[in-house]
Amino acid sequence: MPPQSPPSYQVQPIVRDGRVADVRLTLRGKTWHLAGRDGEDALARRWIASLAPGELPVVLGAGLGEALQRLLAATAGPAPPVLPGPSNPPIAPVSPPPVLVVDKETAIQEAAGVNRRFAAESRLRFVPAPASPVSPISPDVPSTLAAIEAWRAEHGAGPLRVLSHPLYVRLDPDYYLALAGALAPKSPDAPPPSFGRSRAGRALRPLLLTSKYFLMGEIMTALDRLGAPHKLVSVPEDEAETQAYTRTILTAIDEFRPDFVLTTNHMGVDREGVLAGMLARLGLPLASWFVDNPHLLLDAYNHKTTAKTIVFTWDSDHLESLRAMGFAAVHHLPLATDERRFRPLARPPREHPFTSRVSFLGNSMVVKTRTRLAVARPSPELTEAYRDIARAFGQSPGLSVAQCLQREFPALYPQYAALTQVDRRLAFDTLIMWEATGQYRLDCAKRLTPFFPLIAGDPGWLEALPGEGKDWRYHKELAYYNEAPLFYPLAAINFNATSRQMKGAANQRAFDVPACGAFLLTDAGAQFQSLFVPGVEAAVYSHPDEIADLVRFYLDHPAERRKIAEKGRRRVLAEHTYAKRIGTLCDIMRAFI
Repeated sequence: MPPQSPPSYQVQPIVRDGRVADVRLTLRGKTWHLAGRDGEDALARRWIASLAPGELPVVLGAGLGEALQRLLAATAGPAPPVLPGPSNPPIAPVSPPPVLVVDKETAIQEAAGVNRRFAAESRLRFVPAPASPVSPISPDVPSTLAAIEAWRAEHGAGPLRVLSHPLYVRLDPDYYLALAGALAPKSPDAPPPSFGRSRAGRALRPLLLTSKYFLMGEIMTALDRLGAPHKLVSVPEDEAETQAYTRTILTAIDEFRPDFVLTTNHMGVDREGVLAGMLARLGLPLASWFVDNPHLLLDAYNHKTTAKTIVFTWDSDHLESLRAMGFAAVHHLPLATDERRFRPLARPPREHPFTSRVSFLGNSMVVKTRTRLAVARPSPELTEAYRDIARAFGQSPGLSVAQCLQREFPALYPQYAALTQVDRRLAFDTLIMWEATGQYRLDCAKRLTPFFPLIAGDPGWLEALPGEGKDWRYHKELAYYNEAPLFYPLAAINFNATSRQMKGAANQRAFDVPACGAFLLTDAGAQFQSLFVPGVEAAVYSHPDEIADLVRFYLDHPAERRKIAEKGRRRVLAEHTYAKRIGTLCDIMRAFI
């Protein structure tokens, strides 16, 4: 249900002795008074008493300005210095804290005169609520939270203290109450809130930020098999829906009471850090499982991490670089397979378009690189050299495009550094990785042509690899869930060439093919060799020069193929299913709840 617009109300100032003593509000036939029964003195005392040293006060609703004035006066002087002693080194007095006021009620501000009253107060900043892109009269909660986070970072990123004017929360709970809930800290001594009810022996309850990314289906299936309750929140494709999205998350947290939030590739986590910061203040851990190069995603984020953000990566080569980004909790969690979907065929068809001696299912990267080149818009010199840069990147063990340029193409590095727009620079990095992958796969595919392979993928293969119909056979791209489980068992040899963005990791095919009881010939990445026994549970090549001899050998030895395929399937069932991966993830998350 879309958020309701704030109700309209009438405002009338009440003047006594030449000053505004109160403001009368009429709303839905009811009359409210801004001053309340006791005026704002009692409110000021509560605010001042609740504010601890070092906290940054965020006031929700300026009211008449009396409580706000008292708050400013009470915090005007420097905090008393800590006396030096054995455990207290001398420190300088602390400056008076700034105060942020969130108040969208312009009619009340005008009637109470607070803008004029505090116009010269340098410690005070008003944050007007930005209009939502969805509705110009509905305030945008995420944008307000982002403004608060920016102000907090500007003033040392200290803890926030939310000071709410009670009338404002009643006036528009969809806005002020949502802000208060998002900004409120979790006290370690408080009883467990409506979420975070972790108990030993109980399955954890994740809140899933879902998208169209294929892996979420596997995660949900694994959670069902583990008996772990879960709830889905769809990530909006349109950024204009962020207000409704945040409202949905807050409602889901309150109703479902999750133990943690889980996403893949940081989907649904905004670049400004509003969601991550909100979850951290609620004491709710955020788990993000990266199954693509995290730097192609996270480098665009202004606020990457909080103490409650736990990162998992399918590629252990990124562990140290993620820690260097500031993530304190980083774990290796490889890909896996859904063995109920990828399994041996009970009755393999005798004739089928997928039947082949050697097959490869993968993207040529021809079209993908063109789209990234268009987004990156590099200089003419970089455009001319990008294929050479990609070749050098693909042949090096490193994972950084920037470092490859500095080392191999120092004259071009300043032009790369001139791509100051983050999206353009990341598009260029992606271009190099994808072009390197395309070059590598094309080289491998050429080694397969003596065996008339079946290649399933994008139409770019027809452009990149000549001789279709004579040297090789083409099939259009396959539907992963419906066609890939049939494709793998119908090939005598399933060939795999891993993307150059993951030079050491194991990709999805490395698990799906053995799960089908099919034979796999793959590149010998270091991490693959820690997951399977090379030559026993899968055949591996260390260099494309080895491909033809290995294909020829295993085509001539079907019994050896069957033995390796059987052992590979046993390994997958024992260790590499998504149910096991999600079980591991939940075991790790239990320590953070």
